[in-house]
Amino acid sequence: MAEEEKVPQGDSSSEETQKNKKKVIIGVSIVVALIIIFIIVLLLLLGSCTHRHTMIYHPAVEPTCDTPGSVQYWHCDECGNDYLDEKGHERIDDVTIDILPHIPVVDQGIPADCENDGLTEGSHCATCGEVIVAQEVIPALGHETKTFTRVSNPTCTQTGLETSVCTRCGETIERVIPATGHTEEVIPGTPATCTETGLSDGVRCSECDAVLVEQEEISAKGHTYGETVVIEEASCLSDGKQESVCVDCGETVTEKIPALGHDPVSVPGVEPTCETPGRTGRVVCDRCGYPIEEGEILPPLGHEIEGDECINCGKEACMDLEFEISLDESYYILVGLGDCSDTHILVPDVYDDGENREHPVKSIEIEAFSSKKNGVAKAEQIVTISFPDSIEDIGNDAFRGCSNLVSVTFGRGVWMIGSNAFGGCDSLTAVQFRGDTSDWRVRTTLTDTVGTSIDPAVLSSPSRAAELFTETYASYIWWLGTSGYSRFRL
Repeated sequence: MAEEEKVPQGDSSSEETQKNKKKVIIGVSIVVALIIIFIIVLLLLLGSCTHRHTMIYHPAVEPTCDTPGSVQYWHCDECGNDYLDEKGHERIDDVTIDILPHIPVVDQGIPADCENDGLTEGSHCATCGEVIVAQEVIPALGHETKTFTRVSNPTCTQTGLETSVCTRCGETIERVIPATGHTEEVIPGTPATCTETGLSDGVRCSECDAVLVEQEEISAKGHTYGETVVIEEASCLSDGKQESVCVDCGETVTEKIPALGHDPVSVPGVEPTCETPGRTGRVVCDRCGYPIEEGEILPPLGHEIEGDECINCGKEACMDLEFEISLDESYYILVGLGDCSDTHILVPDVYDDGENREHPVKSIEIEAFSSKKNGVAKAEQIVTISFPDSIEDIGNDAFRGCSNLVSVTFGRGVWMIGSNAFGGCDSLTAVQFRGDTSDWRVRTTLTDTVGTSIDPAVLSSPSRAAELFTETYASYIWWLGTSGYSRFRL
């Protein structure tokens, strides 16, 4: 036992060591616990606001059936937290108060009748009025009828009426009968013609005769003419004629084609020759040849004879004329055409019959070239005749009946011309005097020794002189006053 109670010294030291270890562990544990507590307190301190709150007050809001409410609280703009007190001691995470439930109220239904719609039963919230169960429309039942009685019949334009009694409500029901409408019937129109108006188709009601569409006047069409045909051509002075036929009605319209009028063109003059007349320039129509402005007719110049030829053109005198020697055998007298066939006759100033030698030709015998002596045919051959200066007198009726004689030229020696020397010379248009015309006279009786003086200006005009010899003084005896009456030969 004793040995069991004996404890070695080494074991006592180990125990002490164990105790010290425990103390250290306890101390460490206390320190750790204090640290943990410190950390917790620190965390608590850190979790609480350490700043000065900036509070905004929010009053309590009562909840309704359709919106939530909220408690009274303060909100800090700095930390964003909500608090139940103004100082921020009691924080609150949710300030919302839940929505309140609806309080239903019954909406009574309305039965439908014949004319008015009804409604089913429904409900709504007594607090907010929201419809909980919607009422539905019950359509009107409509009247119940059996037989309708006709009150008035419809017409084309007026409605009719019939009535009945509703078996449900007893109300009298009226029913309109629609108007029957017009029964259309065409009113035939009348077509327009070239000259008369027409009418369009119209419409009327066959039941009531009302005119539904008025007939309208259609203007006359007017003629439509085909190709114009010239019936008669227009000339310079005369109107023409043309016709057109209407292709619709066949009417013929005749129109005048105005006269064309002359188309003037200048024609140069023609110089006269010894035998042929000339003409000054003139204006004629290029289309028809009508003389618009007559040029002056220039008479033939006539031959100027010396010996047996013309000194101007060289034409020879006709030596086949018939001559006789004078009683004193000093000159020759031209008594007829003889065998001369010339149309333009040149009388020679000298002649030699082969028996009486050469002598001048001085006189033209009575009726020497007349148709009475030579026959009509021979007389008509003469167109012009020219006398030399040697001829002094021309007998009565010397050229009577020479109807184609156009021009006569007297030489400078003539002083007497017998009556009717140019009677019947209807073509004579030119009588020329190569000698003096200042003192020619005419007389109608043998006893007239003075005579009537002829205007020299008239005799100087070949055409006016021809008029005197063939018309004015055709039956007069002509003589040149300066020759002296004593030389007048009968």
